[in-house]
Amino acid sequence: MKVRNAFFATSLLIATAYAQSVTLVDLADVPAVLEETSGIEVNSPVRIWSQNDSGGEAALYGFDASGALFETLRIVGATNRDWEDLAQDALGNFYIADCGNNAHNRLDLKIYKIPNPDSLAADSAVAGAINFSYPDQTEFPPPDERKNFDCEAVVAIGDSLHLFSKNWTSPFTRYTKHYTLPNVPGTYIAHLCDSFDTDEWTSTQGQITSADISPDGEVLALMSYRKLWLFSNFIGTDFFSGDVLKLDIPTITQIEAICFISETEVYITDEVIYVGPLAFGGNLYYVDLGAYLNVPDYAISQPSVLQISAYPNPFNGNCRLQIDDCRLGIDAIEVFDINGRMVDVIARRAEPDVAISLNQGDCRALRARNDGSNFIWQPDVSLTSGVYFVRAKSGDAAATKPVFYMK
Repeated sequence: MKVRNAFFATSLLIATAYAQSVTLVDLADVPAVLEETSGIEVNSPVRIWSQNDSGGEAALYGFDASGALFETLRIVGATNRDWEDLAQDALGNFYIADCGNNAHNRLDLKIYKIPNPDSLAADSAVAGAINFSYPDQTEFPPPDERKNFDCEAVVAIGDSLHLFSKNWTSPFTRYTKHYTLPNVPGTYIAHLCDSFDTDEWTSTQGQITSADISPDGEVLALMSYRKLWLFSNFIGTDFFSGDVLKLDIPTITQIEAICFISETEVYITDEVIYVGPLAFGGNLYYVDLGAYLNVPDYAISQPSVLQISAYPNPFNGNCRLQIDDCRLGIDAIEVFDINGRMVDVIARRAEPDVAISLNQGDCRALRARNDGSNFIWQPDVSLTSGVYFVRAKSGDAAATKPVFYMK
């Protein structure tokens, strides 16, 4: 991990003293090649993809929740002028947002579309280009008071891409603008939909650096270096018509990427920054948003799907697990590490309609409560801190829940 000194700790205390803050769980260093990680997408909690921003190689890098790099995917037909975010549509296609525009003078803004990296047998992908311009930009660059045509935040919904501007105005006008584009390669003029007042008076707090939409489409997350906005109860894609919750992000680094891994959980990454000889950032973080949204993740899922909730999560003693919709009873609850190795068995069906806990080899398990849906996992002392995956099976249904053990 990067150095964490007294200055860093003091900064966090100051940042969290006056507002509600998210709890950042530091999972791992991102791979060293991703020193300027600027966007993330996932195909599972252990298959994460990211890219570097301006001037980096035209490539995506795949790594797991321990920070281990497993693949470098070259993007053919693309140039990394200023890659600033990643998005994924319902079909799995990835969108690489080459629309960073700090100087506000670009005439070649584009978003590259590629197949899902995990669907490819080769170590390269051919990109299609979605070229675009802004309908309200006529000066290249505009004067400082109108510099609001940078974009580092993109989400994919249906057949459209949704872009949110990073405001560089001076004096700072606080607004992010919402644009849309078709998700098909071609050349377009973006459609200006709306704008949102971040209610922040400094660019560090109010410049939007990343965005993502929850898998069920119910929550939009917009993020700056220090803040997180969660939009919910909106109609269609009229995001700013619903409810909004603003949270602090307790860090001094450049937070530039966010991605949902479930309806209520996200990964966040930050770039490496240097203060003299010390390096900060370059980390993969986990945040559970369920408590802030006041909705447990199992409560917003489809009722016919097996679901696991865990509390507390992260935990450092034992973790309480609730298995919902286990109509056929529990067949097994097992725990795996990030390498897919089974490290514990919490429960297995021993007789018809009876789910019990058992010890197997060096695995340690505790007995379930009588109602058959609540369990306690207390990790063996030999297990190290980190991310683990609880897998529950009931008939043909199965569910997996990442939990974070902090010794």
